[in-house]
Amino acid sequence: VEEVLKLACDTAMHLSLVECVHIALYDANTQVLKLGYSFNTPGYEIGQVLPPGTLAHTVARTSEAQLVENLPTTPYQPLYSNAIATISVPLITQSRLIGTLTLETNSAHLLNPDRFEFLRVLAGRMAIAIENADLYSASQQQLAELKQLHERLVGC
Repeated sequence: VEEVLKLACDTAMHLSLVECVHIALYDANTQVLKLGYSFNTPGYEIGQVLPPGTLAHTVARTSEAQLVENLPTTPYQPLYSNAIATISVPLITQSRLIGTLTLETNSAHLLNPDRFEFLRVLAGRMAIAIENADLYSASQQQLAELKQLHERLVGC
C-alpha cells in the first residue's frame, strides 16, 4: 500500500508543480484521518492523526473537493507552513471514503480550476489503486495465516 501512496503523491506533485502533497487515510472505526504519505510536511509523521483544522477534514466530512486560492483568509490549517493555496479532493471508491489527497503551495497561480478538475479525476483512479493495494495486502496476510494453520494441522 505504501508504494501506491508514494506513487500517487509523487504523480500529483509532478503534475501540479506544488511544494507539498499529502494523502490522509480515513479510519472508519475511529473516524479519524491519518497521514498515509506525504512530501514536504515537516513535523508530521506517517500514521499521525491530522489536526482537526485541516481542509482535508472538511473534504472528508462533506465528500466534496475544494479549491482554496487564498488560504490565509480561511480558518484552515495547512501542513505546509508557507501554503497560500490548496486543493483537497476526497478519495472515494464504491461510495466509501478511503481518504483525501491534498496539495498545498505558496504559488496561488499553480492551483487553478483546470488543475482542480484534473485532480478530481486523478483522485478517483488513485482511490481505486489504493483500495486494490489494500485488498492485495489483506489477501496475502490471510494466505499466510492459512498456511500456518495448515502446517499446524498437518504437523499433528
